Amino acid sequence: MKTEALVLLLGSLLLASLFVFRLQDVTRLGRCVAAFVAGLVIVQVVLGVVLSVFHLERQSYFLMVANAVKARLEKTSAQPVFLVGASRTARDVDGSLLERRMMEAGIHHPLVQLSYPGRYAFEQEFYLERLLKESGVKPKLMLIELGSDLRAALANVNRFKNEPIAFHDAPRVYEMLRIQLGLGDYEGALVSLRHMAAHYLNMGIARNLAREGSQVRLGFMPEEATPSAPSAERLAAELAQEGDTQRVEIAEVLLDFRRRQRARLERLGVEQVIYVHYPSAASNTRARLDVLCQRLQPCISLNDPGLRRQLNGPFWTDMGHLTAGGARILTEAYAKILVPEIGRHDAR
Repeated sequence: MKTEALVLLLGSLLLASLFVFRLQDVTRLGRCVAAFVAGLVIVQVVLGVVLSVFHLERQSYFLMVANAVKARLEKTSAQPVFLVGASRTARDVDGSLLERRMMEAGIHHPLVQLSYPGRYAFEQEFYLERLLKESGVKPKLMLIELGSDLRAALANVNRFKNEPIAFHDAPRVYEMLRIQLGLGDYEGALVSLRHMAAHYLNMGIARNLAREGSQVRLGFMPEEATPSAPSAERLAAELAQEGDTQRVEIAEVLLDFRRRQRARLERLGVEQVIYVHYPSAASNTRARLDVLCQRLQPCISLNDPGLRRQLNGPFWTDMGHLTAGGARILTEAYAKILVPEIGRHDAR
């Protein structure tokens, strides 16, 4: 409520000035502007109070995932391991199976999947930072998916929805603008600024309100193959092909975002942030993620030729996501890398 109190104070001073000086030296335009600003301030304060009293906030699926994680962590004092990401983390990793493999190896850190399909890197970070600050949790490891990431501008389909407004606070928009302006994406920069204005002015909030603490189902969200799944021939050809990393160019501003993100999260108490390169059937995607992983060490790469041979079959819903059967194969491979990694951290 500190922000609301400051806004109320400024609005009160503005209204007081209107009555004291009776606008004698102010033009008609000035009076209109002053009245508009004063009205806006009052509306925002009243709206802030109403939202606080009735425990309402702008809805986001990733927020509800974070709420579910927070509720789970309140039941344990052990340091957790976080899997953070979008659809690849949610659909390609069986968190329960991975946690069982950890426990079988004598590693007793709760594993939580802070992931949901279609969520952007900036959205993930916004709610992740909020979760860490509110809960005081200090994760042992945080494994963050590469791939949903360095997309500073929102996809066209999402630009005019209300939900993305929720995570457009000043720190996130600052990071977006660094990337967008660095890449010459001026349209994307305008979208980010518009969303930030809507974020702080609570625009469109009535369309997607949710009660504080609302949750969605947590963990693994498998999918099965559909008639539109890639053909066996296409999969075999793409999985056998090595991506041409020499032709991949990644702007330094994009890499800088992830490096700055790692530093921010470790300042919040995460012992170590590790990025993860999940496999894709598309060779060009794998090449791009290979370069990202190489330049963002420490990074775990699951782009292994042997694993790709195991996944050469009816294990893909599309060129980027696995079926439940494919996820089990991937998770077993992931466990063989992750379990020793956690063991090394525990031994320090």
